[in-house]
Amino acid sequence: MKPVYLIKLQLIVVFLFSINRITFSQDDLLEKEVSYNMLLPPVSPGFVLMGKEPASVERPGSVSDLAVTVLNQSKNFTIIPLNYALEAAPYWLIGAPNLTFEEYGREGSVPENFLQTLSISLAYSTEELDNTEESSSITSAAAGVRFSLLKGAVDPAFNDYSLKLDSIIERMKFINKIFQEEIVKRKQGDKILDSLKRILFRPEITAEEVKTIEEKLRLRNEIIENEINAELKDPFLSEAETIRNIVSTIQLRRIGWKLDFAGGILVNFPGQEFNKGEFSRYGLWFNGGYEWTNISGLGVFRFSADPKISGLNSYDIGGRFIYDNLRMFAFSAEGIFRKLSGSGTDDSQWRGAIIIDYYFGENKKISFTFGKNFEGQTGFNTGGDLITAVNLLFGFGTERPIQ
Repeated sequence: MKPVYLIKLQLIVVFLFSINRITFSQDDLLEKEVSYNMLLPPVSPGFVLMGKEPASVERPGSVSDLAVTVLNQSKNFTIIPLNYALEAAPYWLIGAPNLTFEEYGREGSVPENFLQTLSISLAYSTEELDNTEESSSITSAAAGVRFSLLKGAVDPAFNDYSLKLDSIIERMKFINKIFQEEIVKRKQGDKILDSLKRILFRPEITAEEVKTIEEKLRLRNEIIENEINAELKDPFLSEAETIRNIVSTIQLRRIGWKLDFAGGILVNFPGQEFNKGEFSRYGLWFNGGYEWTNISGLGVFRFSADPKISGLNSYDIGGRFIYDNLRMFAFSAEGIFRKLSGSGTDDSQWRGAIIIDYYFGENKKISFTFGKNFEGQTGFNTGGDLITAVNLLFGFGTERPIQ
């Protein structure tokens, strides 16, 4: 059985498109896609390999066509951010042909999830180095890929989703009431229609004459409806725009089991010199867990290696607890254990952080991170293992199907 929210949404679409056929062109009222406010995906995998990730246990989200990340992890946030990333989702960039909302909103099979969530990213960072003789800075570039194996299903309860659908249905009823009342009023007072109907009831009327009168009735009804269309088009468009705005404010968040795979490679350029570029690190990881409407429990398992030092590998395992509150905020805490092995190294490290996410507009998010990083990880420019980070994430191209 389909969930109630999906039945409501399909009712909205059937109604709107039926109104389109009665009144004016379909494109005038509501497109097949609208821009949703979505729970955006985590930062680029490249930042993870650089050791600059705001959250090491990433939260799976809904991909936009393009996502831009600006990361400030400098001392006291006194300089312009030097960390940027661009992420693109090929499936949505090419238009996602013939995808319905039911197909988009459901949990989906692994192949479907792969196609709909695959993203490719590039990350760039420049870091000032202290106490170095060769150079005073290092530039890093990373390429990454991410996709969902399990993505959950759209949550009808999040951010008053069902209530907003009810509001849309009420507005549709209002549109239909105006149209139907005006049609009945015009047709009841139309002298031509009345005259044609009286002719139909004459006893001596022939079958051929009945066909002629019925055609005239059809044409007259069409003329009346076209007249009403011309008069009510502006009010209809105004209400349709209101409906469109309500749909676009519904924040799409998925609940249930989630599992993402991500990986990437990192290249460093000491002294910002291209000829000194060196393949520095690569990694693969899974992150996921279960998300309820307001609470989430997530975990990560990550493997990374340094090709410059044969056999030097690191293994991360950790968890994160997230509480969503007040619709615009998310509060979370994470802890990660790291095991280093190979090349005579047998060491253990840990990271702990508190993260606050604030959604300050449609498909815009700012994250604040404070905590302790892994020992010897210099990606936060604090001179030690202190984490102080501000991350801005912008999603572009969030048109998704509503039919």
